Amino acid sequence: MRIPLLFALTWMVVKIIIFYTSIVTDTLQAGIFLNLLFIAILVYSGVRKGAATSMELFHLLKAGMRPAATYVLLVSIGIFCYYKFLDADFFESRLEEVVIQTQKGIESAGGWEAFRKSENVDPSMDKESFLEEQRTSLGRILFSALPQASYSLLALTMTAFFYSFITSFIFKGMQRYLK
Repeated sequence: MRIPLLFALTWMVVKIIIFYTSIVTDTLQAGIFLNLLFIAILVYSGVRKGAATSMELFHLLKAGMRPAATYVLLVSIGIFCYYKFLDADFFESRLEEVVIQTQKGIESAGGWEAFRKSENVDPSMDKESFLEEQRTSLGRILFSALPQASYSLLALTMTAFFYSFITSFIFKGMQRYLK
């Protein structure tokens, strides 16, 4: 329990340092790399400890997932707090990029009227109200702290399960060489 907590705190401290010092321009990539590294280390250490007691596949899988699940939960809470309180402007800039892409899509479709007909937009809406609706709905659904933490929880859990599954198979296959 201490190692996943230590790794989660390390991840948060590194993320905060990167945010305030701007060492890396894309904080997402640095955070993703650290998560993949820490999950791999936690799964390996969990499976290795589990292999000392039993070499059954599901026992190894569970042993690998135990520390990784703790880490994933702590990091997901950290992601929510980070994007809610520290880097609240992150999603605003991402949302503006999407709105700009939508405006370019309207222009490439041949103007607002052609875009409205091809995309089945409500005829009573003008271009500005459509873009404002897109900004509001996307900002609420995709570009906020809670969905980001939820997506991260799901993705990190699937990653931890995959790593645990592969590591358990490797340990199970190497069973005769480990003893």
